[in-house]
Amino acid sequence: MYLKKITDIIGFSKTNPEDSLPIVKKIETEESKTPPAERVEILNWSIDIESIYIPKRYKSTIVILGSLFLIYLILNKDYIFVITLLSMLFLFNVLNSMKKNTVSYKIYNTGIDYFGTFYKWEKIQFYFFFTDKEIIGLDTFDITPGRLYVYFKPEDREKLDNILSAKLDKALVVPKNYVDMIVDKVKPYIDFTDK
Repeated sequence: MYLKKITDIIGFSKTNPEDSLPIVKKIETEESKTPPAERVEILNWSIDIESIYIPKRYKSTIVILGSLFLIYLILNKDYIFVITLLSMLFLFNVLNSMKKNTVSYKIYNTGIDYFGTFYKWEKIQFYFFFTDKEIIGLDTFDITPGRLYVYFKPEDREKLDNILSAKLDKALVVPKNYVDMIVDKVKPYIDFTDK
């Protein structure tokens, strides 16, 4: 009982029907009614993604606060947490050291290949296009990952919309989860421009 209320608050589930999104149902065609015999590739594409840039003034603040936090953890003899934090920092630096990352996606008749993991259409609730960037959001039925972010080129938008509308329902409004709500509240207070 209480777990359901907690998941409603943080956005994992919704019990109020008035909070539901306007969704366009998938287009039923003869192909979608018959089960596919084998996996056939419909579309594949690659796109370059820029790495995350953090301004110098935020880097220095993060380094100072992080160092103080690590000293505190070492004094409290919490070495496992220190090793975990240092390994996450190392991983972030390695992944962010490359200026451009090339990401490739493949759409099949039975699902989508997302970073080497195959998601069947039955595992995906609906899709939507972000308004401010060239990204498709695919909300899954699983808690983790709850949303897949698929980057695309602007000229492929209509082609992707036609393919996905035959397989999935489309949300007309970008749905907000608990992470989006937190980011929206914090975003006005943080200035990421370098001064």
